[in-house]
Amino acid sequence: MGLLHPRAAGELRGGVGALILAGPTLGQINTGICVFEAPDEDAARAYMEEDPTIASGIARGELRPFRASFLR
Repeated sequence: MGLLHPRAAGELRGGVGALILAGPTLGQINTGICVFEAPDEDAARAYMEEDPTIASGIARGELRPFRASFLR
C-alpha cells in the first residue's frame, strides 16, 4: 500500500473533489503525476503552485491540459 501526499489525503477526506488521481511514476527517474479538475487555467496553475512540494522547491510542476480518452 502506498502513502498519499498529505494534501491529497486531506482532499479525499474533505470531499473537495478537485483531485482525481495522484502518485509517483515508476522507473529510473523520480517523478509523479497529479490529475485534478479546475475551472480554468489560472485556477489550475494556482492549485499546482500551492502544492507543498512545489512551493518549497523540492519539485517543479508542469501544467498540461488533459482529456481522458479511455477509463477502465
